[in-house]
Amino acid sequence: MLSANLTADRDAWVRLLAVRDHADLVDAEPGTRRFRLCRLRARIAKHARRLLRIEATWPWANAFTTCGRRLSELPAVTRPSVLSRRRPERGRPAPPRARGARRSRSVTRRPTPDCRGHCERTAESLSARTSLPDRGKG
Repeated sequence: MLSANLTADRDAWVRLLAVRDHADLVDAEPGTRRFRLCRLRARIAKHARRLLRIEATWPWANAFTTCGRRLSELPAVTRPSVLSRRRPERGRPAPPRARGARRSRSVTRRPTPDCRGHCERTAESLSARTSLPDRGKG
């Protein structure tokens, strides 16, 4: 799945950046474009595939050389520096603790809910709802 997505992205970028003025390749299906540009009739003339001798009779030689030239002229990928990716600090950082030191209990304890008033009302309403009818003695 990932390779299909990468291939589709690559085809879209090649169409946008490299073959924009070759009408037969811009409007072509991705498979046709790959067939015409990737099935190259050439011989490697130098090491590391830097220089190709393309046959003059190949119908898409001009499109291929234009595509290759435009893609090689693109600027290098730039990455943001590590410092610019950091989140801004919020206030002063806490001083480092000694290795193995524990936090105080007041820091780690969760706050308990304040039930003043609420618990009393709940108890009253429960007693009112569950009270048994008074059976008189006589």
